[in-house]
Amino acid sequence: MTKPYITDGGSDIDRSNRDYKFTYCIEDGQLPSIAVVRAVAAITNTPSTSLDPLHDVIDPDLLDRVFTETRDTVRARMSFAFNGCEVTVSRNEVSVVKDETEE
Repeated sequence: MTKPYITDGGSDIDRSNRDYKFTYCIEDGQLPSIAVVRAVAAITNTPSTSLDPLHDVIDPDLLDRVFTETRDTVRARMSFAFNGCEVTVSRNEVSVVKDETEE
């Protein structure tokens, strides 16, 4: 069974500062680096092939290793900027915040 993208129909949007937040569930067996690209593509409404390369901001292999080769009891979290968004990756999800004031 595929895990759904998580959104609650708009309450993730903080209109006071125009930040948009999107949470993407990482599917079993999916590499975190792929999940990051898909999540940022979704919130920016941009084809994933049109985004800047992920390796320009973080080593995708390292990102994948941190979350796939550590024990489930380890609570790792990584945050970085990517394509105009603030991205936070944990073992099970990718949270993306996009500042709409920069457009």
